[in-house]
Amino acid sequence: NFDRALQLNPGLNIVYYHKGLTTLMLLRDKESTIQYWERYISLVPEDPQYENIKRVIALLKDPNFKLPPEGSDVSIEEALLLGGATLDTRDRQTENKKADHEKKKSTDKIEEIYLDDDL
Repeated sequence: NFDRALQLNPGLNIVYYHKGLTTLMLLRDKESTIQYWERYISLVPEDPQYENIKRVIALLKDPNFKLPPEGSDVSIEEALLLGGATLDTRDRQTENKKADHEKKKSTDKIEEIYLDDDL
């Protein structure tokens, strides 16, 4: 129990990190995760993961960031690593075209072929 660990050792600051991680992974509660992790990095600014934690906090605060739903093929870790689902759907629309809409990318004649006898 995280709260019990803090009662026994109030200086055990890593508990705030783990409370945030557990809250995010199990409850998908962005607000509580942000609170725990902001508390953690304020107490332990020398943590080697400080910048990564700050980046994830900023991502969780982004109103466009959505955690993947439970049972999704995309894990929370992947969503955070990739920046989550923050793109506007308009940015992802494509045009449906037949394969012949592009110009030919190759030529029929061979130009400037050099044979290397040393091979």
